[in-house]
Amino acid sequence: MRREGGCERLPTLAPGVQWVLLAAVLLGFSILEYRNVRDRVQLRALRQAVTKQSVTYRTPISAQWKRGWRGRGNAKGLQLVVREKSFELSYPFPTLGLLGTEWYCRAQEARMTTGRGRFLPPKVTRTWIVLSIPAIYRPEERQEILLSSLPPSTVLRHSWDALVRSGVQGDNGPPGVDA
Repeated sequence: MRREGGCERLPTLAPGVQWVLLAAVLLGFSILEYRNVRDRVQLRALRQAVTKQSVTYRTPISAQWKRGWRGRGNAKGLQLVVREKSFELSYPFPTLGLLGTEWYCRAQEARMTTGRGRFLPPKVTRTWIVLSIPAIYRPEERQEILLSSLPPSTVLRHSWDALVRSGVQGDNGPPGVDA
């Protein structure tokens, strides 16, 4: 570092390095967003069919899901929207597919059960609903999505009841209330 007029001058990156770093960041972002846009296109017909039904229940919820070799995905700020014979997990504002995956499912194609364990950062022990739905690209395979809300709350119990009314098959009883 050189001193100029009493101030220390920080070293700069070699010319062009900042452009390489910017290109790498943009490429990484583009790869992630490509998958989100591809998912949105794949679900277009189902999304249109689901959103034509009237809403019977809506609540904010947190979700966690498996992302294959990339680990687990987490999303706070989603909403569970239960409709007459279907449901969706989506953001409460238009995202145009830019924030992450949203799910749309016919109720008769889904199954659910309850569980309890560590959920999302800050990794507190919570009760959750495990939704098992057809995977986006391989409908014969199942994708599990864990749903939870902040305790103390009866949101999960009400969500369970709404999903059962829409036609989702529950494997065991509804969740209890976290203290």
